[in-house]
Amino acid sequence: MKDIAVKRIELEKQIEEKEKSGVLPVTFEQIRDVFIDGSKATEKYMQGKDEAKRSLLEKLLSNATIKNKSVAQYQFKSPYQTLANMPKNVDISTMCG
Repeated sequence: MKDIAVKRIELEKQIEEKEKSGVLPVTFEQIRDVFIDGSKATEKYMQGKDEAKRSLLEKLLSNATIKNKSVAQYQFKSPYQTLANMPKNVDISTMCG
């Protein structure tokens, strides 16, 4: 019981340090949501109305340039850029690095 109590205190200190440094822990649900949003983004964009498309682009992209009513240049925001840079059909062990 003492070992568990000590480990719990250590973990709580680590969480506090992470929060102070601005790095928050990432949950499985957050990672899952990034994968789901990224994989369904094209479908949502193609089927969405103008306001839905705008909202989706604001969520996924930064520094997007529009030319002739289409996206000319873009860069994905942080978690989505990581997904875009991954090779297709990669296994989980390679992804985790």
